[in-house]
Amino acid sequence: MTSTGDLSLGSFGHHLREQFLLDRRCLSLNHGSYGTCPRTVSEELHKYQDKVEKWPDQWIRRELQAEWDKARAALAQFVNADVDEIAFIPNSVTGLNAVLKSLDCENGDKILFLSTLSESVRACLNCIKDLNNGKISLIEVDVLYPLSDEEIIKRTERIIEEEKLKPDSRIKAAVIDAISSTPDGTHAIGQIPLDMKDMDPDYFVTDCHKWLYASRGTAMLYLPHRNQENIHHAVVTEYYNKGFQLEFSWGSSQDFSSYLTIHSSLAFRNSLGGESAIQSYCNSLALLGGKLIAAILNTEVIGPEHTIKHMVNIRLSIPSNHPTFDEQKYDLLMFDKYRCYLALFKHNGWWCVRASAQIYNDLQDFGSQEKHCSRYVNCTQYHLEGADMTISIRIYLWRKESTSVVFIHIF
Repeated sequence: MTSTGDLSLGSFGHHLREQFLLDRRCLSLNHGSYGTCPRTVSEELHKYQDKVEKWPDQWIRRELQAEWDKARAALAQFVNADVDEIAFIPNSVTGLNAVLKSLDCENGDKILFLSTLSESVRACLNCIKDLNNGKISLIEVDVLYPLSDEEIIKRTERIIEEEKLKPDSRIKAAVIDAISSTPDGTHAIGQIPLDMKDMDPDYFVTDCHKWLYASRGTAMLYLPHRNQENIHHAVVTEYYNKGFQLEFSWGSSQDFSSYLTIHSSLAFRNSLGGESAIQSYCNSLALLGGKLIAAILNTEVIGPEHTIKHMVNIRLSIPSNHPTFDEQKYDLLMFDKYRCYLALFKHNGWWCVRASAQIYNDLQDFGSQEKHCSRYVNCTQYHLEGADMTISIRIYLWRKESTSVVFIHIF
């Protein structure tokens, strides 16, 4: 395979699978759902877990806080935030629950959100509505691609202006995904540069175990000083109402080891060349990989190209009301037959898949989806344009009985 531009395999690609615990018999194209950490991070996690078991009281009562503060300081520096404005949480949904359940709502209050939010966040919003016994209502902004950024902004602004004209109505909060007021940035950290001081959101949540390579169960809640007095942890402990840092540093007995892997995850990223190198490679791979799958399936990539970072959504040629296709059949096919998985979802009347581009992937991983999603036996040439590069690809698919082999030639 010829190295070209940002997809140079000298630093990234399949050889980096050895740096992770990934099963060689499986093809990982769904890093975005749960993440996976490098071996060095996993080793660091187990080191801390072993340490607490040697003398739990010594570690938790006398040593943990200092290590916690060091990890928090490293993360704060990475996102350009005041160290006392961030806290560790297990995942973004936990942070979003804490913020939304702390809102002091009145009759007529409304929460605005985009329809592209995850089902977990949508469920959280419905819970907040139920807990407030009819005081608040939800406003959904439909985002159905193909759609430009400008049109999304116009729709949102139009709804806000309409709400201003209604008596006894106000938008209390807005929940907006940073990748697709209060952002839900679940996938943001590690995919895009984050500067909290420059963004200055009312609050921000993001998962460090997805794209930053921290151990699973590590996320960040950013809460500027101006809003800390009114936000409380979703799990109430003896530190209730004793300050943001105390409340969010102790959610009762749990394993805090994952938070302390921030140091090793950042060190791993630096060893690969740092943020620019990682983000450039994954972005280019997602752009070209998505186009490759779409070209093979004769469909299209969903959403404007500039919104694609390390994940790319591709429409399947299967309508969402197909009488025989469903998630269960898809799972059986992908897990049991192909040992590969792409996140499946419905959008604007079609079934779609989301593929993740990671440093241990290369373009051949995306090309292999031909044998997973289509039944054609052919040799096809594609001319694809990506970030700062143009490549041509010739795909050969050979099948004999139950065997499928894909050859990809890049020239």
